[in-house]
Amino acid sequence: MLVSLLTLIYSKYLEDPSPKMWFSFALCALALVYTNYLGWALLACLGLGLLLRFARDIRKLVLFVSTAVLLVLACLPIMPAFLGEVHRGARPAPSISALTIGVYNLYCLFVSESVAPWFWAPGIAPGLAITCAMLLVLICARSLARRFFLYFSALLMAMTFLQIGNTKRLLMISPWLILPVGVTIATVTLPSTRRWLVGSLVLIGLIGWYGIFSRNLYAAPHWVEPWEQVSSHAAQVVAHGGVVIANNPSFFFYLTYLLPSTNPSIRGHFAGLLPISVQTPNVYTPQQWVDAGSPAAQTVFLADGLNFEMPGPAIEDLRSALDSRCKIIDEQRLVHDSGAEWKRKYQPVTGQRSWRFE
Repeated sequence: MLVSLLTLIYSKYLEDPSPKMWFSFALCALALVYTNYLGWALLACLGLGLLLRFARDIRKLVLFVSTAVLLVLACLPIMPAFLGEVHRGARPAPSISALTIGVYNLYCLFVSESVAPWFWAPGIAPGLAITCAMLLVLICARSLARRFFLYFSALLMAMTFLQIGNTKRLLMISPWLILPVGVTIATVTLPSTRRWLVGSLVLIGLIGWYGIFSRNLYAAPHWVEPWEQVSSHAAQVVAHGGVVIANNPSFFFYLTYLLPSTNPSIRGHFAGLLPISVQTPNVYTPQQWVDAGSPAAQTVFLADGLNFEMPGPAIEDLRSALDSRCKIIDEQRLVHDSGAEWKRKYQPVTGQRSWRFE
């Protein structure tokens, strides 16, 4: 929303460079950089456009520079966090892996993650449609709309090169893609060009919605992980005195609302989520289970899901420790990730695996 509002004010300022409009632009810019560090990159693009537009107006240049200085001074309290994030997050390294992830992020921005590009039959068609749409916008868009499209492309390439791009961050710069597409549809003179552009977007939308309803082509299977079903089974185990050990935040979210002792609607207030903010007997993370002395019961339920930065031993290590004390009654693998091999190859740091839950 802020990016769209900033873009609107920027466009109005180009039409009417009044102090009132510039003050609105500065306030919106300040709000943007305070809510997202990537806002500085967007402001750099807009600043470049202003410098080119008013290169011979000394008063305007002084106004732009002084506003930039004030923005930096206003952001001094959050500047250490910003620099730390840049130092930790950016990993400049042009490679096939980074390029592949950049193309994937662009694909998901158009189609969503409902249809993975490695499903060739439904994946090639939107890929071609995306290429067609972007070429038509680049060739046929008007000057200002084309400039925003180039800004979007430059930011996408920078995020890809720095390896900080993902599907969520691309949403922030997506207004600078949506705007040129919409303007081109509305202003292009050749009817055939408009038909090709609209047809490409319709095809992309239809395939994306097909993936949403089919639920078996997802690039990110976490959208269809059955944590409610799994946590319901775990709640029954706890109710009968069993032990539950898990490592996934989504699992604990559902379980918090299923256990009477932690359900906020029963307690009358929200105290937090299992197993850190609130606790209940016989529900543990792997590290909590080890710290509690590795308790066992007639039934021990292990929920091993994909997780990030969960401290303590792996579920597999706990399973090895329980083998001498327990007998395996049932074992299930749920939600197969058809793209796990691609993810391990091009983004190995994410720790993807073939089955999302075991």
